[in-house]
Amino acid sequence: MINKRGQHKRKNQRSLILIGILCIVMICTFVFFLHHTNKEVQAGQAYVVAQEKKSTSALKPTLEKKRQAEMSQAMAEGKLNVYSMFDDYVFLGDSRVMGFEEYGYLDANRVLGDSGGTIKRVDDHLNDIQSLKPTRVYLSYGMNDMGLKINDEEGGYAKVYETEVKKILAIVPNAKIYVCSIIPCTPEALQKSSSWGQVGTYNQQLKAMCKKNKWTYINCTKLADNGNADIYQSDGIHFLTSFYPVWAQTIIDATQKAES
Repeated sequence: MINKRGQHKRKNQRSLILIGILCIVMICTFVFFLHHTNKEVQAGQAYVVAQEKKSTSALKPTLEKKRQAEMSQAMAEGKLNVYSMFDDYVFLGDSRVMGFEEYGYLDANRVLGDSGGTIKRVDDHLNDIQSLKPTRVYLSYGMNDMGLKINDEEGGYAKVYETEVKKILAIVPNAKIYVCSIIPCTPEALQKSSSWGQVGTYNQQLKAMCKKNKWTYINCTKLADNGNADIYQSDGIHFLTSFYPVWAQTIIDATQKAES
């Protein structure tokens, strides 16, 4: 009888020990979890506080990259077209640029193109630029500039171009500048004016100018296949409607690369 009682007592003692051990494990687990949870909460709070301390301008590049990535993915999935990627911009240029507006691809208020336009007509659009306050400025001139032989002027074409762009930056100093290379005309059109054959010389100057000023030079010349691509209207100078999505994609690709 005593033995049975002793066994029962030892059994109860073991049970109490096991329960005690289990309680200790549970308490330790809880403390460990609480400690790490607090660390994560503190880290999260610290991040929020740090972000709140940042100015809107400091956060803008990060948010813009995220937005661009989201839009790029949406475009790849067919949910957006390339023209949706143009944001907070103005596009200056000649009658070639006007096609973006005339065909309904881009906002007419932001396409500041001129028939017969040259880089020297930037002054005509400074009021519009001041009103719109774009963060991106795209420029595409050249055919009429070559016709006027602007490269023969003092300082050359790049000097004239640079002076005009700086007028824009005086109004919107934080805007990013994107300069499209001159797209050549067809060999047939070239026969009408030998000055249009200076594309290479003018583009070399534009590229060097952009490098000097840390602006983005966009190589659009490659799209023309030396004037033999199927992108031209009958005059061999202006572009078919079907070319504008290709041109726009080239511009957007260069924009994203520059801003990534």
